Amino acid sequence: MKTKRTPIGKTQRFEIFKRDAFTCQYCGATPPAVVLEIDHVIPVSKGGGSESHNLVTSCFECNRGKRDRHLHIVPDSIAERTERARELEEQTREYEKIIKAKKKRITKAIKDVETVFQERFPEYSFTPSFKQSVRRFLDDMPPSAVKEAMEIASCRIGHRGADNVTKYFCGICWKTIRDNRGGE
Repeated sequence: MKTKRTPIGKTQRFEIFKRDAFTCQYCGATPPAVVLEIDHVIPVSKGGGSESHNLVTSCFECNRGKRDRHLHIVPDSIAERTERARELEEQTREYEKIIKAKKKRITKAIKDVETVFQERFPEYSFTPSFKQSVRRFLDDMPPSAVKEAMEIASCRIGHRGADNVTKYFCGICWKTIRDNRGGE
């Protein structure tokens, strides 16, 4: 069912551009970066007319790319895309807050474990690589359990030196993780 193309007047063209905020409804491009045109959502060759509800603002590239294909879904409006972008931005901000709070909790938990260690060995501090090991244990164990593992290691073999305490501590943590996973 082929419809005869009726010309789109300058007034109607301008009204469509205004309605669509002078933005390509397919890619979001705006002048002066692109030349805007009017596109038939349902192509004239597929029975579409030149009524306003069947017309959208399109850039030259998108209009040529679509050609005379029928859209089964009308493109999102700029307002809908703006709202999605705003929602994404808010979700990103909230996610970053959560990550920052988690990092702060983990840093505090590592410091708490180090404090227990330094009660026995005040002259020692954790190396960055050992802090990474503690962080790994905190991924699989509650902070209180990791701290308790250091307390146990310090009490049981503290007399054998700092290196032996850290090795024993790691052994306790790995055993706890394996037990929690069902002995994998």
